[in-house]
This record gives sequence, C-alpha cells and structure tokens, in this order.
Amino acid sequence: MYNREIVNICGKYGVVKADSRETVILPEYDQIEESSYDSYRVCRSNKYGLMSDSGETIIPCEYDRICFPSLWAIRIVYKGNLQGAYSCKGELIVPVVYDDVRVYSSGIVVKRGNEYGLYNHDGLILCEAKYDDISSYENAGAIVISSNGLFGLLSDKGEGEILPCSYDKVVYDRESRFFIMSNGRIGLYSSSIREFLTPIMFKTLKCIWSNDYVGFGHVFENDYVVLIDKAFSIIKTKYTDISIMNKHYIATCAGQKSFLDAKFQECCPYYYDEILPLGDTYYVVEKDGNVGIVRASDCECIIDCIYPRNENQRLFRQTSEDYFIVCKNGLFAYFRNDGQQLTDFVYDYAGPFVLGKAEVRRDYGNIVGWIDINGNESLKQPRHSRSQNTCDTNPDWDEITRDLVDIGLRDAFGLSSEDEVPTDWND
Repeated sequence: MYNREIVNICGKYGVVKADSRETVILPEYDQIEESSYDSYRVCRSNKYGLMSDSGETIIPCEYDRICFPSLWAIRIVYKGNLQGAYSCKGELIVPVVYDDVRVYSSGIVVKRGNEYGLYNHDGLILCEAKYDDISSYENAGAIVISSNGLFGLLSDKGEGEILPCSYDKVVYDRESRFFIMSNGRIGLYSSSIREFLTPIMFKTLKCIWSNDYVGFGHVFENDYVVLIDKAFSIIKTKYTDISIMNKHYIATCAGQKSFLDAKFQECCPYYYDEILPLGDTYYVVEKDGNVGIVRASDCECIIDCIYPRNENQRLFRQTSEDYFIVCKNGLFAYFRNDGQQLTDFVYDYAGPFVLGKAEVRRDYGNIVGWIDINGNESLKQPRHSRSQNTCDTNPDWDEITRDLVDIGLRDAFGLSSEDEVPTDWND
C-alpha cells in the first residue's frame, strides 16, 4: 500500500507512514495484513476486524472471520455459526443472524434454516427469509422465488411479490422478460410493465428478438407454429416446426424441411427430408436417401443430392473449409467448396490437406502417396505390394508408413526417387 509500512514492535503489529514514520494504526494487534480497497485486516485475541489506511475502524475487531466474496466491496462477517455483511463504508447492512450469506450482482441472498430471503447492496430488505429458493439476475427487474414447489416473481425494489408462487416454473429470458409455465403451457411476462406479453398458451416458446419478430412457438391445441411480432400479435404459419440452425431457421411442413431467412421467408426453393449442420458455413441435406451439401451463405446446393447415405457419414468437411471429401460405393473423392470435383472416386483412404497436401491410398493400400490442392498425384507402390486379401488379413502398415515418410521427405528436400533421404534431422 502506498506510503504505508506494517511494523512489529515488541511482538505487536501496527502501521506507520513509510516516509515520516508517523503512526497510522497503533501496534496493538497480533496480526495485520493488507486487504482490498485500501484497508487492513487486523486480528487481536483471535478476533478479526477491518481498518482503513488512515487508521479508522471499518469493522470492529469482534468477528471470528471476515471474507471478501465479490467486487461490490461487501464484506461477509462470521460470529460463531452466524453470518452477516458490512458495506465498504463500515455499515452493517445484513445483521449477523443468518446461517448463510451470498453476494450476487443483483442482491444479497440470506438463508435461515431452509428458508431464503433477499437484501439489496444498500441493506434494504427485499423479502424476509421465507421462500424455498431465490434466483436473482442482474438487471432483470424481478427475482424468481419458489414456495411449496411453485414459482413466482418478487420486486427487486422492495415492493413485494409481482407474481404469486402459483406457477410450475419461471425462467428468466432477457431484459426484464420471463417465461412463465403452467399446466404444460408457456407464456411471456414483462417485469418492467408487469403484464403478460403473450397468453400462457404455447407448447414451446422460443424468443429471438430479431428486427421484425419477438419469437415463435407451438400452439398447444394445434401442432403448428405461430410467430410473435413486435406488437406481440400472434401470426399463424403453415409450419409444424421451426428450429434455429447456424444463421437460418429450419422450417418443417408436411414432413419436409426448408430454409427460412431472418424475416421467416423461404430462401431456398427446395424441400429436403433432413437438414444437418456441417460446421458453421455448410449444411448436409438429404433427399430420397441421397445426401448433398448446401452453402449457408446463400442456401445454394453446391453438391447435388446424388450420393447414397448410410449409417456412416458420407460427407466430410476439411478443417480448412476449402475442400470436401465425398464417399461413394466405399471410395473417396475430393471436391472444392464451390462444388467442383477435384478427383475421381478412386481412394480407399483420403486424408485432410496439411500444408497443401493430403495423404491418399489406392488399391487396398497397394498405392500410397499424396495429392496437392490442384488434384495432382504423387503416388508410389510400396516395396512389398499386397493383394486385397493380404491387406485384409495381414496389414503391414509400418512399411506403408515408412514409404509415406520417404515420399514426404523427398518432396520437402526436393530429392528425386534415386536420391538418398537424409537421416540426421538435427543437422
């Protein structure tokens, strides 16, 4: 601490100014240590207190323990089995009568027995310890409370209950809005205006808060999706389901799926049996048992749905996102991300591109080597060629690995097939 020094005089500790040696805290404590917010934690006869760097008492030296749990300069004090809290100004804002005290951004949760209460950071009691549980959220405008297995809302300004504990569940969404659930249905409530924004009528409800719409959900009585606009009007759609995937909404109608844009307009003229994400920028689509790839940016199908799907995934994206590996009838080929086919379906194994090259194998491992990003091959038949049967029953992959290393090293050193590969890599 600036211009302060802890001193030991005859076994007792105090604090003096470093330049003038003027006493700031008398040397009468068994222990002194620097604390946060320009203060010192002091100990005398196994009791702790807090003093400022000017020697003023912030917390009297009468507690078994003092903790600093948060960034709000609130100190939790312990006396026996009870806890309380002080502000940074030395005000006792929570009396030392509780079994547990927890500091959060939106308040101080206290517990007595099995019941919870709440104070704000200034010591205003928002509710006595009488609830089964309390969940507090920053800038939510209300606190979720529960009693006897049911949930409600409590004002964060000390005005009592906003909604009674009579709902099956209450979940915070954002900006003072809460999902309210009752009898298997969901609605949306605003704690700022203290009104329901939608009726409690939805089977599912998803808030999106886009430029045009607040959210969408399934109406409980009929299995179709409705949109909720900025005026909280409910607009019926033809879709039985809408889900969010990457930057699009995936809509289902009559068992077929398509893409919707941010305005919930169809942005793709095709319907698919299935749509799955392929990283962040592509989708795998399925039609009549065949799969292809759609680009997320414009929903254009860059690889047509002509490749049979089976239980093993048949389309793989490279880590660079520039190339795809496609499998057909057990053989692999490379495609560029614009859909152009780079190689034929001839490889038993096709690896990812690393430094512009990808490891490949052909003819059951009898031919191994690399291809570059233009599809040019650098292949070699291993010294011990094998037939299909020997590959299946007695694979000597160590030999292939050595051959692949030879190929890579010769390329790296610019050596021909007749040149000898160096072995001392430290040189």
